[in-house]
Amino acid sequence: FAPAAVVAPMGSTTVVASTALAVGVLDERLNWRLLLACVLIVAGTVLLAASTPAASLTLSDRELARALLASPRAAAFLASTGLALLALRAWSPAREGLRLIRTATLAALVSSWTVVAVRGVASMLAHAPDDCRACGCASTLASPTLWFLLAVTVFSAFWAGGVIEQQGIARYDQTQWVPVHFCVC
Repeated sequence: FAPAAVVAPMGSTTVVASTALAVGVLDERLNWRLLLACVLIVAGTVLLAASTPAASLTLSDRELARALLASPRAAAFLASTGLALLALRAWSPAREGLRLIRTATLAALVSSWTVVAVRGVASMLAHAPDDCRACGCASTLASPTLWFLLAVTVFSAFWAGGVIEQQGIARYDQTQWVPVHFCVC
């Protein structure tokens, strides 16, 4: 598995493909800012791909539980994203453009929990074959860490995609919402 910090941003390359199609097929104009944005996306993607380790770390149930419960980095991630979510929910900007960015950023923060939780589940499931051979998957399926991460995955995916994203779709024109949401998330 590639690290979540590498995989998640790779989706932004579709912005480059969409831009190329819009210019080539729909005869949209390409200005210097759009071109610069596409160049930066490609450069960032290349840097991410070049920095990806050959093998990805997978954690067992115990290692993952320890990383979630005892790691200062995990606590900092949860605290900082939690505070950012509270601040963004409380902030009500007067300008419509800022409200659009606020809503997309909320979706991105909640989606980051989904990415981390799914990565944790995938890491645990990488160890499942050994567990299943040893005890019929009882250890994996009985793991509170697995069920916690699955709950975070479902809750955060529903909140980001089923609630926040639907608010963005209802509130904004698709030509506004889709590019901003896609770039932020």
